[in-house]
Amino acid sequence: MKARVSWIACGLAGVAAVVLAVPVFFAAPSDGAAAFPQNEAGLTYGSALNLSDEAAPDLILVETTDGQEGYVYKSDLDNASGATVSTPDEAAAYETEKADRARQALAAAVDRMIESGSISAEIGAGEAALSELKEEARPEQQLAWVCNRLNLTDAQRSILTAEMDSAVANAIPVYQADGATVIGEFSVGESYDADYVL
Repeated sequence: MKARVSWIACGLAGVAAVVLAVPVFFAAPSDGAAAFPQNEAGLTYGSALNLSDEAAPDLILVETTDGQEGYVYKSDLDNASGATVSTPDEAAAYETEKADRARQALAAAVDRMIESGSISAEIGAGEAALSELKEEARPEQQLAWVCNRLNLTDAQRSILTAEMDSAVANAIPVYQADGATVIGEFSVGESYDADYVL
């Protein structure tokens, strides 16, 4: 029986040595916020799911464009998503610039489809659709209008949607928990819907 007790004690001592050898620090929770582990640089990291902006860690858990889990700096995510906009004028300028990029991508994609002959409509109908795009219409309204006007297939609609999504996306680096080793990119942007009801 003594031998069994001494093996258990040795096993517990071994587990304690491993736990003590791995430096994982936790940020002290404030105001009921969740405690997050801290890396060696003192940055907190973890999921921001269901947390307020103030309670989010410094490095937020995301999935890269190629499916790996990693972390983005909260400040990078805020900048890419427009969260740092602080005045109505800045917000309007941010949204206008984003909408302009989406409109330009839509017009360029339709041009390429017409030039390649992949749109079944005659050239005149395609050019008319492009010239009738209303500048003040929201990009998703323009996308739906073009798709309906040119009677596009689902595959063609998907191409236009992907072009617009890509035009407004901002890629930010994804890091390991150390906040220094880049492992991929995370895309921040909008997703347009070709089935938008006019």
